[in-house]
Amino acid sequence: MESYKGIPGEYYEDAHSSLGKSQAFHYNTREEYLLDFMGLKGNEVIADIGCGSGTFTRLIAGKYPLARITGIDLSQSAVEFAVRESGARGMKNVSFICSSVEGLSSDCGKFDVVIMSHIIEHLENPELCLSKVRGILKNNGKLFITTPNYLSLWPLAEIAFDRMVARKGYSLQEQHISPFNPFSLKAAAERTGFCVKEKKNLYLFSMPASLFSKRAAGLLFNIDRMLDFLPFGMITYMECEKTGAFQGRRP
Repeated sequence: MESYKGIPGEYYEDAHSSLGKSQAFHYNTREEYLLDFMGLKGNEVIADIGCGSGTFTRLIAGKYPLARITGIDLSQSAVEFAVRESGARGMKNVSFICSSVEGLSSDCGKFDVVIMSHIIEHLENPELCLSKVRGILKNNGKLFITTPNYLSLWPLAEIAFDRMVARKGYSLQEQHISPFNPFSLKAAAERTGFCVKEKKNLYLFSMPASLFSKRAAGLLFNIDRMLDFLPFGMITYMECEKTGAFQGRRP
């Protein structure tokens, strides 16, 4: 995680637009899909863990003005950037704090929804972190996890990204230290007191196509959405619910 702290605070903001067509396609479509997947009511208290530059956090805040969203990230520079951006846009229902997942406690408050989008694969002890997240969720609160699916062609996409797209000093292979697939992620969630309500797997065709044609990628993305029930999409989306008194083994 030390290499992550060195990434500029605006990195993930730039990734949505100017860093490269394929990367922008991935960031924008994955967040569009996640918003639909979550099906929020619009008045929840939400934590976005691993919020980076706060781009998705602000997207939720703008779409749901009655919700209250807290972005949480390990990088001080990312949090500072996110605070500046939300302040410049006059957003009143969003805030940001700098913390690791391991550092989360009840002092952060209790949330209806916690989002862990592309963060669990970066963690040294994912199940410990899931237990921490469980502690800040209200009873029957929802946890939404997204992570690369290592049962798919993702490992090849990771190599291609590092060689063709990534900025110097940025490596997915270096940062992704805890790989999951849909089955291992479900098992980890259940071991830490969650009930898995739904899981989908996105990006069979559109992500590779985005390296060559934005138009083709857009068309194939619609097909990917129709095939998200298959276990081979490159990104796993999972909805979990906090169960009652936790009886399982501790990580």
